[in-house]
Amino acid sequence: MKQYLLLIFISSLVILTGCETTQPLYYHGDYNQVLYSYFKGEGQSLSEQISKLNTLIDRAKAKSKPVAPGVYAHLGYLHMQAGNKNEGLKNFELEKAYFPESEGYINFLMANMRGNKNE
Repeated sequence: MKQYLLLIFISSLVILTGCETTQPLYYHGDYNQVLYSYFKGEGQSLSEQISKLNTLIDRAKAKSKPVAPGVYAHLGYLHMQAGNKNEGLKNFELEKAYFPESEGYINFLMANMRGNKNE
């Protein structure tokens, strides 16, 4: 009887240990919702979208978490659309700095934004 109770206890312990969740690596906030709204064209102005992404970045910093991949790139793209070229390029550079694997794509975007398709 004791062996069965011990076996049940150890089995329960192993099962419950496997249920532990891990914390996400990046802070996403409401980025998915902002991105969805952008592509659906739900009527938010560029300044509203920029403000939401800046808020997301501030919240990530407050939680000491890195922002999700693509946030800085999307923010840079919005700034470029709004005519804030310097701010847009700054955010593209931040995306490349935080996510070096995105460098090729970000360079492609920057070249297209500058109108130089051959880069």
